[in-house]
Amino acid sequence: MGTSASASTATVSIANTKQSSNLSPLSESSELSMDTKDKIDNNIKSKSSLWHLLEFDMETLEHSRWWRAGAAGSIAGLTEHTLLYPIDTVKTRMQAVLISNLGTQYKSFVDCFSQIVKHERPWALFRGWPAVVVAAAPSHGMYFAAYEISKHNLGAEEGLHPFKIAIAGAFAAMAHDAIVTPFDVIKQRMQLKQCPYSNVCSCAFETLKHEGYTSFFRSYPTTVLLNIPTFSTNFVVYETSKVFIQDTILESEENWLHHLFAGGIAGGIAGLVSNPLDVIKTSIQTDTSYGYKSIGKTISKIMHNNPDKPYRIFLSGATARATYMIPSAAITWTVYEAIKDYLGFPIHDIPMM
Repeated sequence: MGTSASASTATVSIANTKQSSNLSPLSESSELSMDTKDKIDNNIKSKSSLWHLLEFDMETLEHSRWWRAGAAGSIAGLTEHTLLYPIDTVKTRMQAVLISNLGTQYKSFVDCFSQIVKHERPWALFRGWPAVVVAAAPSHGMYFAAYEISKHNLGAEEGLHPFKIAIAGAFAAMAHDAIVTPFDVIKQRMQLKQCPYSNVCSCAFETLKHEGYTSFFRSYPTTVLLNIPTFSTNFVVYETSKVFIQDTILESEENWLHHLFAGGIAGGIAGLVSNPLDVIKTSIQTDTSYGYKSIGKTISKIMHNNPDKPYRIFLSGATARATYMIPSAAITWTVYEAIKDYLGFPIHDIPMM
C-alpha cells in the first residue's frame, strides 16, 4: 500500500508539473501580448499627440490672425514669384555683370532678356526657380502674418499711420528674411550667366561643401538692414495710396483694381528708392569667396571695380527692378486681398489668438 501510495503521489506530482509546464507558455504569451498591446497603445497615443500639434480646423483658422494672414500671404507670394521670375533673372544678371566688372555688359533690360533667350535657351530664365517655390509660401506667410499682427498691436489698422506702418514693415522684413535668405543665395547663384551648377541641389551641396553653412546666412543681417527700407516703403505707400484713392472710382476695396493700383504704385516707388541697396545685397549673395561681407567693404569693392562710374553703378538694374517691383507688388497685394475675401476673413476684424 505504501509503495502504491508513493507511486500515485509521484504520478500526481508529475502530472501537475506537466500541467504547469504546459500552462507557462500560455501565460508567457498572454503577458507578451499584453506588453505588445501596451506598446501599440502608447505608439497610437504618441502619434495622435504629434498629429494634434500639426492639425488645425477651420474654426481655428477663422479666429486666428496668424493663420489667416499667413494662408493668404503664402498663396500670394507663390503666385507672384512664379509669374515674375524671368524678370527677376534679368535684373540679377544685369547687376551681377556690372558688379563683377566683366567685359560683356548688357545695353538694356530688353537686350539682356533677348541675349539670354538667344544664347542660353528660354528656360535659362527659370534657372533657380525651384528654390524660390520652396521658399515663397512660408516666407510670404510669415511676411504678411508678422505685418498684420504688428499693425494690430501698434494700433494702425484704421486711418493713416505711416510711422507705425513702417515699424510693422520692419518686423515683416525680419520674419520674411529669416526663411528666404538661404534660398535667395541659391537662386541668385543659379541666375548668373557662368553658372557652374547643374541644378538647385547641386548648388546647395557645393556651396555647403566649399563655403560652409554660414554662406547661406552671412548676408542675413545685411539683407534685413537693406530690406527694411524696401518693405517699409512698400507698406507705407500701399496703405497711403489706399487712403488717397478713397474718393475716386477705385475707392471700393471690393474692386480688385483698387489693390492692383495701390500695390503697383507701392512697388514702383519702393523698387526705385531701394535699388542701390539691392545692388549691395546682390553683390554679397553672389560673391563665392568665404567669410562675412560687411556693407562698407562691399560698397568699396563695387566702387573699386567700376572706377569710371563709382556712383552710377548703384543704379544698375533699376529699370529691371522697377519693371519687376511694379507688377510684383500689384499681383501680391491683389492676390493677398482676394484670397482673404474669398476665404471670408477680412483681417481687420480678426480677434487675436
